[in-house]
Amino acid sequence: MISHVRILWTPSLILALAIPGPAGALADAPTDPGGESFQGTITGQVVDRSNRRPLAGAQVMIPALEMGTVTNAEGTFRLGNVPAGTHQLAVQFIGYERVTQQIDVASGETLTLNLQMVSRAIALDEVVVTSSPAGEARRRALGTNVASVNVEQALRDAPITSLNDILQAREPGVVNMSSSGSTGTAGLNILRGITSLTQDNQPLIYIDGIRMDRSNRSEIATGGQTLSRLNDINPQDIARIEVIKGSAATAMYGSEASSGVIQIFTKQGTPGEVVYEAGVRLGANQIPKNLPLQHPDPQYPSANDFLSTGLYQEFNASVRGATEHLSYFVSGSHMDNEGSFINNFQTRSTGRGNMVFRPTETFDGMLSSSFSRQRTRLSTNDNVTTGILTNVYLGNPLTRGTAYDPYGSAFQTVWREIERERYDFNTRYTAGLTLNHRPGGGFSHRLALGLDYISAGGSQLTPWYEDPGRAPFQGGKSENRRITLNTNIDYGASFTRPLSDRYEARISAGGQFYTQDMNNTSAAGTNFIAPPLKSIGGTETRGAGENELRYTTGGLFSELQLGYQDRLFFTVGFRADGSSAFGEDFGFSTFPKASVSYVISDESWFDYRHISTLRLRSGWGTAGTQPGAFDKLRLWGTTQGMDGMMGFRPTRQGNPDLGPEVSTEIEGGFDAGLFEDRVSVEFTAYSQRTDDILVSFQFPVSTGILANQLRNAGTVRNRGFEVGTTVSLVETPTLAWRMNAGYAYNSNEVLNMAGTPRQIVDRFGTQIVEGYPIAGKWEQVIVGHDEQGMPIASDTAVYLGPSIPPHTGNLGSDLSLRSLTIRATGQFAMGHVVNNHLRPYMAINRVGVDYYNVLEAAGGDPDHPDVTRFMAEQGIYGENIEDADWLKLRELSASYALPTSLSQRMGASSVRLTAAGRNLLTFSRYSGADPEVSATFSSGNNLSIGADFFTVPPSRQFVFGINMTF
Repeated sequence: MISHVRILWTPSLILALAIPGPAGALADAPTDPGGESFQGTITGQVVDRSNRRPLAGAQVMIPALEMGTVTNAEGTFRLGNVPAGTHQLAVQFIGYERVTQQIDVASGETLTLNLQMVSRAIALDEVVVTSSPAGEARRRALGTNVASVNVEQALRDAPITSLNDILQAREPGVVNMSSSGSTGTAGLNILRGITSLTQDNQPLIYIDGIRMDRSNRSEIATGGQTLSRLNDINPQDIARIEVIKGSAATAMYGSEASSGVIQIFTKQGTPGEVVYEAGVRLGANQIPKNLPLQHPDPQYPSANDFLSTGLYQEFNASVRGATEHLSYFVSGSHMDNEGSFINNFQTRSTGRGNMVFRPTETFDGMLSSSFSRQRTRLSTNDNVTTGILTNVYLGNPLTRGTAYDPYGSAFQTVWREIERERYDFNTRYTAGLTLNHRPGGGFSHRLALGLDYISAGGSQLTPWYEDPGRAPFQGGKSENRRITLNTNIDYGASFTRPLSDRYEARISAGGQFYTQDMNNTSAAGTNFIAPPLKSIGGTETRGAGENELRYTTGGLFSELQLGYQDRLFFTVGFRADGSSAFGEDFGFSTFPKASVSYVISDESWFDYRHISTLRLRSGWGTAGTQPGAFDKLRLWGTTQGMDGMMGFRPTRQGNPDLGPEVSTEIEGGFDAGLFEDRVSVEFTAYSQRTDDILVSFQFPVSTGILANQLRNAGTVRNRGFEVGTTVSLVETPTLAWRMNAGYAYNSNEVLNMAGTPRQIVDRFGTQIVEGYPIAGKWEQVIVGHDEQGMPIASDTAVYLGPSIPPHTGNLGSDLSLRSLTIRATGQFAMGHVVNNHLRPYMAINRVGVDYYNVLEAAGGDPDHPDVTRFMAEQGIYGENIEDADWLKLRELSASYALPTSLSQRMGASSVRLTAAGRNLLTFSRYSGADPEVSATFSSGNNLSIGADFFTVPPSRQFVFGINMTF
């Protein structure tokens, strides 16, 4: 089924606007009557003032001339064709205080500079891109908080294998949790709480201007876990990440940005000599052997038998360089990541090519392209009765164990499950073109074109299998294919004009257009005719299916910013969106915003001894969450009528008035630098209300319509605050020690469900109830015992706590001693619960340590009243919903840079050795293997979390690496 969109604006118009016109006066250097050019050259090096280390990637520019460059790996730079005269040079780098210096350039001469930068956590002059689709802005002008993560510098030695690893424990307000220890599976990413009851709560993802498919899905059925398409990205290619949270900051992204926006920027070429880099990382994955036992006697086998040390290996190579008008970055990588549990591995091969071209001083562009190929094998586990763990945990080695099947498998032999093959494979290609044109006079505009192509597939094979003493199991096979093409066009124009010596105005406007085309095909067959056959053509019964989706959305936006003496900024903005997902009678959705930023420490009268930097900020804005592509439509399905005649009937009632959910947020906070910015504090408080929540309504059965209808009817509220601090304890040329900490609190509540009853999300007690947090846990509990000592359950389910932690935070330490750097990162989550659903299931099936301990105390009598009472108590599931508080040593790494002389003997300019670990320690009172686990998680059901049910816990990882630069 295909739905179409109304075109909001014509792409050809913005393409015409982006064509560069004649270069302005600044592009031509002045000349004397004899034709000699009055030009000079600036060269130099940028280093960290505390330890004299070169800073690669620092921006060196002359703003008045709109000229600039970046430093190379050695921190050096060259800026040619600079008009002779006196100019103001500026240098900026993420995490450092902006440096400005007046310079005199002589005609025909070279000026050499040695520029030193001071590390500052409050980097108000840092340039951020995510604040608006119109282009870049300085942090000091933003009324909302934008988090930046310098991956290339700060995380180059961290044990990171995916984008999820980068986001963990970096920024307050970002809830990032693993869902499983299976390699390649998706994890939870939530920014400032849940805003939707029925739609995806994951943030938008952009990489170099390309809007990425952010889905958590796989083309195979494994019971509960899915794969994250974000795993297609090679983390070694990422330079930095920007994260914006809340609708006050994401208003300019419109009807799909209530859950936040994450912008990823990959590496680029740097001026100077060509730099070659190669790296190898080898390591291991281990799941602790603390999985539940079927029997307390160690002579019996257990699920721990299927755990082993999985090998991790990764190979990366890149080359980067630049000329005066062109820079480039090319990389390739290959990763083999073997899980600790049987039948689980992931391979990924990637390639990337980035090229930045600057034909004139007023025009530049970036061409970005990447290719990845991934193959993952997942074990059958989690919420499925045919899983390996299901048959082990619920099996009984004491009563049903045999020489062939010592586990006494519950439903079918464990070995038959091990023979199953489930592969997910994926080929992805992305390409983007960004053009920037600055014709002069304060006007600039930007055009970004993005393409994201995915060819995914899944293959599931259950081969012919014969258990001793049983009839043959003939098996079957299924194949799924999905082709997805995502395209986006973003255009933004800005005009900056001084109104006086004190005031400056900036007007921005533009639009975005996004489309997604998806085609799915499937084929399946059951019962192989003979044992050797393994193709669908060799089965007795076959079937096929196909579906198609087309989805489009677009919007126009405008923004006005007024600045006063570069310290006080007022911003107002507006966006209007239309989408093929909206009902035919809905029309457009509008999203206004306003913000203020005041760098009060820049005032001449501000003179407080211990406060070196202070910025006050506040923002208000709205953003949306769209319904699904087909939610507005009336759907039909086939049915069999009289005499076997086929017909059709409605399966879902359409809704022509369907529109987006709308989140309105106000936030306020401050950024403070204390004691000469050696201590930084960032604080933000927010209150967000989401109206027109899409609520599911059930039609009367008499209508014949079985599927629910979505209506804009509910309300959800999120309130909370975030605080982050960084302390520079020691800063000398030989020793630097910095610590950081972050904490976030989020209070989530469903205010209105328009009279609909509670909605049950899953079988693990997750429900949505008015007046309580989304995805709270509800179950019956024991309220007493009768005369025979049997438990009495509550009449109804009671609220036991939220699945999503309201309290989250991180702790970190960064120590550098000459060439040695040691980093440690901790993460914690508190205030939530997890359903240890495995524990009662084992007891009800009369297996597990708890059951056998009770049985032994009862003299081995399975009908003893104590055993009967224990079994009855386990059937009241609320008794096994536990506190899930945890603290983890998320990362620990050490790196050592070999002396230059030794590196040169090895033929390299620098060599760095690393040793790192991930998830090394866990502190929790949870009785299961690990509280950071969820038996079901996907894009379509990201509220069903907090359930420990036949799922392997997160694994530990140990990595050793060597990186060489030539």
